[in-house]
Amino acid sequence: MRETIVGRSQRTVRSEPLGDAPNAALLIDFDNVTMGIRSDLQNQLRKLLNSDIIKGKVSVQRAYADWRRYPQYIVPLSEASIDLIFAPAFGANKKNATDIRLAIDALELVFIRPEIGTFILLSGDSDFSALVLKLKEYGKFIIGVGIRESASDLLVQNCDEYYSYNELTGLAKEGEVEHVRKDPWQLVVEAVQRMQRDGDVMRSDRLKQVMQTLDPNFDERDAGYNRFGKFVVAAGQRGLVKLAKMDNGQYAIEIGANANVPHAQELVSAPQVGGDRPSPDKSRPRVARRPAEEAAAPSLTLSESFELLRKALVALGAVGEESTDADQAREKLTELSGSIGDPAFEPKRFLRMLRQAHDAGVIDLIKRDDEGYQLRLAPAAVAAGVPEPAG
Repeated sequence: MRETIVGRSQRTVRSEPLGDAPNAALLIDFDNVTMGIRSDLQNQLRKLLNSDIIKGKVSVQRAYADWRRYPQYIVPLSEASIDLIFAPAFGANKKNATDIRLAIDALELVFIRPEIGTFILLSGDSDFSALVLKLKEYGKFIIGVGIRESASDLLVQNCDEYYSYNELTGLAKEGEVEHVRKDPWQLVVEAVQRMQRDGDVMRSDRLKQVMQTLDPNFDERDAGYNRFGKFVVAAGQRGLVKLAKMDNGQYAIEIGANANVPHAQELVSAPQVGGDRPSPDKSRPRVARRPAEEAAAPSLTLSESFELLRKALVALGAVGEESTDADQAREKLTELSGSIGDPAFEPKRFLRMLRQAHDAGVIDLIKRDDEGYQLRLAPAAVAAGVPEPAG
């Protein structure tokens, strides 16, 4: 037995699994894997499997997702000898389908594969905390791996060992890395800029993940807000981000007009929604709101956008009976165009372009029960190329 510090708590854990169960199982919650590791998936998995944290043979390697959403990752994962477990998701709670399937399989392995003594869980989702506790009841050794430290404190504390993943320096045990707390308003600007640079999904739920990646200690309550949504609205009122309310209640985001204004001259916003905001610092000078920047014109014509959309859907395999969701298509278009900040790919404009493409016979656009959209290349567009837009 040895003492290690994991997260913020100190407790006694085993340094390795029991000798009669030398093998390990790697279970990947693919929905929780960030864009950063997905972009170099084979290399990142090779680093993980060859690292010192894994002792013994990894006899089970599985990744869980609704693979209709990630067709471009099927070949790289298969080449890395990862068993792809298809967890089809329907309705509003589609994320839970993957979590439930992974948890069921993990518990099944406890009984049918007794030689597995270590479970390596690649996820930062707090929903798996109950699974971790149950596996430990059966005497299993649990190693958690969180991508760039964006993991819940609860999961970190429940695992026997938890490692934060850093693409440049490799793996570091939680508790061995010192974190400097950043100013939350500067952090939100930095996070949005990184999301734009990486071609990430520009939504408020993703924004919090990226902020916790950059500063694992970030908590909106430290800034005086009891919900992240209120913090985002306040950032919008300060002019740090631009917000557009989406049908699902989230916000589409982009960099704001005041993002590069020095902190001392930052826009003082209107009173906080919900009354959570602390009293403003009266020593901070109030400045007039800067005129809104003129909306940039899209750099692509509608015809060029249609052609790029066709190429993206072919690359994603969304042809015939197969389809992809709008977010995946938007990410692929951004990647193909090389123009991360192109106004044509802003959420509202992109959805309008999809509807125009549907009306022009370029794609089939299907609205899901959860208000999202699936799309695939229309049969006529596969053979004949992209028709010119009407008018």
